[in-house]
Amino acid sequence: MIQKRNYFYWIILNWRVLFTIEIFIGILFSLVRLSVSWAPFSPALNDTLATLGKETVLKRIDEAMRHA
Repeated sequence: MIQKRNYFYWIILNWRVLFTIEIFIGILFSLVRLSVSWAPFSPALNDTLATLGKETVLKRIDEAMRHA
């Protein structure tokens, strides 16, 4: 188990990496949301994906990638 002090020290040293990952994840989620729901804003992404179902989601992502 990592001690809290070491964990916070790691965060302080690696904040740029964490910030970059957070931005990347935000962009990735936006791209998935747009390709699946065709809307820039929608309910929580996990709810949208669950409602549409796996087959529909994968089909829409595939279509979006072909048109990119």
